[in-house]
Amino acid sequence: MPLSKPARIMASVSIGVAATAATAFLSSLRKPQTHNLSISGFQFPSHWKGEFPTINRTEASRILGVPASSSTQQVNTQFKRLLLLNHPDRGGSTFLASKINEARDVLIKKKE
Repeated sequence: MPLSKPARIMASVSIGVAATAATAFLSSLRKPQTHNLSISGFQFPSHWKGEFPTINRTEASRILGVPASSSTQQVNTQFKRLLLLNHPDRGGSTFLASKINEARDVLIKKKE
């Protein structure tokens, strides 16, 4: 018994949908291709490899909010005040706390 025209259309659409779904499923099983991008003569900055540059004296004085020529006592006072406000145990950022520590180290080591 031959199928009616709407039944044939429905059957062909169903086969097309099933084929598209199978193709999509099989393509998702393939391993993703990795592209080896190499640019000759290009040097990646050191912080791309996980190394961060150290801060200089000017940056350290800006982080702590003291002049670069301030005394060790002034640096320590400001360090303690900022660290109490930004300490990770009190809800502060570990990144900010590490930068405050680094700034103090830079400013005090130059004095000694």
